[in-house]
Amino acid sequence: MKIQLTEQKTIAIRMYRKNDFSSIQLLNQEEDWNNLVQNEGTTRAAWDHSNVRYVLEDEERIIGYVRGLTDENVTLYICELLIAKDYRGIGLGRQFWIMYARCIRKQGLIY
Repeated sequence: MKIQLTEQKTIAIRMYRKNDFSSIQLLNQEEDWNNLVQNEGTTRAAWDHSNVRYVLEDEERIIGYVRGLTDENVTLYICELLIAKDYRGIGLGRQFWIMYARCIRKQGLIY
């Protein structure tokens, strides 16, 4: 899925891949989410065991992410949602949330 920011600028939404983890940790570090950064093994395990994981990508750069858990029926719990500082204030987080909800509904993770 994609978010159209401007006529020339499109941001991709895609499922998390294991090789995204280092980019996610850089975002966590920039945000001073030190617990996630310092406990890298635990943070990686959390990503590996979460059933809802998406990233925002701008020309192969991870600029945001959401990680969550769902019972695949009713409840969705968002663990983290982060947008890179230089992409804030343009409505990207709101658009990401809307597209994210569509993705998980299509996957049948919530109704």
